[in-house]
Order: sequence, then structure tokens, then C-alpha cells
Amino acid sequence: VTLDAINKKFAANALEQQQIIDNELLSFEKRQEALEELTRLTEENNKANLAAAELRVKQAKDAKGLIDNEENRIALMVEENALMDAKAQKLAAEDELFDQKIELNNQWNERQQELHDEELQRIEDEKEARAAAVALVAKSLAVIDKLMQVRAKQTEKDYDKEVALAKASGKSIEKIDEKYAAIRREEAKKFK
Repeated sequence: VTLDAINKKFAANALEQQQIIDNELLSFEKRQEALEELTRLTEENNKANLAAAELRVKQAKDAKGLIDNEENRIALMVEENALMDAKAQKLAAEDELFDQKIELNNQWNERQQELHDEELQRIEDEKEARAAAVALVAKSLAVIDKLMQVRAKQTEKDYDKEVALAKASGKSIEKIDEKYAAIRREEAKKFK
């Protein structure tokens, strides 16, 4: 397998992983997995490229050691420059992957913040709804209390009228007391 074939296969696999990473419709987990796979592929590819460049430098040094001429010195310098380029490409790839990790992490954090804010809003809305329900119950209780007071006053007025009529006609008020005691008990039961 040649280095060109390794680099072509890497480029195809890297493109596939990069498309997954860039697809914001996919879950963060899938995008994170793709970034980890891209990192692994990049490390393997960089390792292969560095090993090949180091081998070419060694071969150029060996050739220069056998025959120290201008052509072999230039060839060694070319291979050393290629090795430096391979190291620079490795660092650039690592920087790019690091930047992508930061970006993906920032997107994940933003989404988590959005979800957190939505949950806080839901809780706040729920609190407001509960407070409105409590206020409505309090108003209802106040209305019931007023109604009970009005009925109690009316009952007492009716009692006083019947007692006054009974006394004016010389009748006993015992049955009236019993009647209104029963009415008061029934009224009390209604509002418990």
C-alpha cells in the first residue's frame, strides 16, 4: 500500500466524518463520535506521513553519508523540509480538530442552556398557574364566606320575626328554636 493510497483513503474517510460533524440535524452524540473518529483517522494518517518522511530523511542521510556531494546534500535538505512540512501539517490538523472540538462543545453548551432556560420558564409558568389557582380559590372562599354571612343574617332575621310573631300571639318559641337550630346545622354542613 502506497502513501498516496493511504492519503486518498484518509481524505475520503475524513470527508465522510466531517459531513457528519457539520450536520446540525444529527444528535450531538453522533457528531461527537464522528469527531472522535476523525481525530483517530487524522492521527493514523499523520503517523504514516511522518514515518514516511522520517524514512526518506534517513535514506537521504545514508546517501549523503555514502557520497557527500551537492546533489545528496540538496536531496537531504529537501527531505528535511518535507519532514518539517509533515510536522507542520500534523500541528495544523491537531489545531483544526481542537477548534472543532471547542465549537461542538460550545454548540452543546448552548443547547443545554436553551433546554435549561426552557425548563426554568416551564417551572415559572407552572408557579404562575398555581398562584392564579390559589388566588381563584381564595376569591371563591371569600365569596362563600360572604354568602354564609348573608344567609346567617337572613336566617337570624327570619328567626327574630318568627319569635316576635309567636310572642305577640302568645305561642311557645320552643319549636321555632328547634327549627332554626336545624336550619343552622344544615347551613353549616353546606359550607364545610
